[in-house]
Parts: sequence; structure tokens; C-alpha cells
Amino acid sequence: MIINPILTPPPADDSAWATRAVLGEECWLTDHPRDRLAAINAANAATLLATILPARKNNKPLTILGVGASMALTLVSWNRYADYYDQHHTNNH
Repeated sequence: MIINPILTPPPADDSAWATRAVLGEECWLTDHPRDRLAAINAANAATLLATILPARKNNKPLTILGVGASMALTLVSWNRYADYYDQHHTNNH
């Protein structure tokens, strides 16, 4: 995390959804709002933790299910971060 800003320059623009998601996450982490996104992140963390045991026991179906659920929650959170950025960016300009 420390070296990432050095290796990756700021984006040229914020038209890409993924760029807005990353910028939105940065804004959200700075603002620390207690909103639905915090619950989504907590659910994602719990899902990943719950996936460790089946993975360690080589239970492929449950591991795939857990990773798939985590990826779905990640995409939901990225969409929320992009929305948060859009609202934050609009409010500041």
C-alpha cells in the first residue's frame, strides 16, 4: 500500500468505472461514513474468512462458492464506491 502511489501515477481522467471505484474507495476511507457499504465490506470479510476452512480441507465446491460470493460482494462494493465518488465529486465541483 505504501509503494502503490509511487508505482501508479494518478489517472488521466475519471471516466472509467474502475477508476471511479478506486477514487471512491479512497474518499470513503477518508470520510469513514457508517453506511451500507460498511456492512457489505464486513460481509465480504466474513465470507472470505468462512472460505478459509473449506479451502484448507480441499473442499472445492464450498471454496468455489465462497470465492464466488466474495467476488460478487467485491463488485457490489466497487459499484457503491463508484457511486460514492460520483456523489462526492459532484458535491465538490
